Amino acid sequence: MPMPAPQKLDQDASGPAHAVEYATAGVVLTGVAGLIHLWVAPEHFHESWVVGTFFVLAGTGQVAFGAALVVFSTVTLLAIAVPARRAATVDPVEALRAE
Repeated sequence: MPMPAPQKLDQDASGPAHAVEYATAGVVLTGVAGLIHLWVAPEHFHESWVVGTFFVLAGTGQVAFGAALVVFSTVTLLAIAVPARRAATVDPVEALRAE
């Protein structure tokens, strides 16, 4: 399924011509990050089953989010996903550092 036309995405300061490029980059980078998490998950299972499970869940979530961006490409999806990604990655790291 091709990426949506620029008029379907919110315009940013660079104009509608770059909106599809940004969306495509978001899909590709999210998918690659997810695949990397899945690729390194077995190594992290040797450290701890909790850490390995986190990597599997993070990778699966990122791949699913990339697929959802292709299908839906809405600002609402991004508004939900960005804080969710922060909560899933930054908050646990900060919690581990606090211990």
